Amino acid sequence: MGTFVVYSVYLHPSEGLSHRNGDVLAHIVTDITTHQLPFILGGDWNMPPQLLAQAPWGADKATIVSIHEPTFTQRDTQSTLDYFVLSNPFACTIQDVLLHHEVLPKGHIPVSVTLSGVLTQEATLPTLQAYQRIPTAKPFG
Repeated sequence: MGTFVVYSVYLHPSEGLSHRNGDVLAHIVTDITTHQLPFILGGDWNMPPQLLAQAPWGADKATIVSIHEPTFTQRDTQSTLDYFVLSNPFACTIQDVLLHHEVLPKGHIPVSVTLSGVLTQEATLPTLQAYQRIPTAKPFG
């Protein structure tokens, strides 16, 4: 597949296609347009995939890939909020979409997508390092 871009997305909760979430989507589209590369967007979209599909953000060049089970549970509410958006070159390579019930984070169940033929060798992806907590005690001396 060559070079591609991976994005991690978190939209504002309980807002659906609000102005703020529209701004986030617009920034993503600008970045995608700038790079002109195949892309994978994964994250907590904080809205069901059917609602995201209605967003006017250029999704005609992409495919929403979700599992038909809830990925988020809170009290009596269950919904699918965690999923992927793949550029169309990746859509035909989807092998599997899985929920990872063995991982029990608060509320959300992790989702993975397996693509065939994308990486022909093992790759290490750079990640941001977590910041070190700044000491709250006043220095002495």
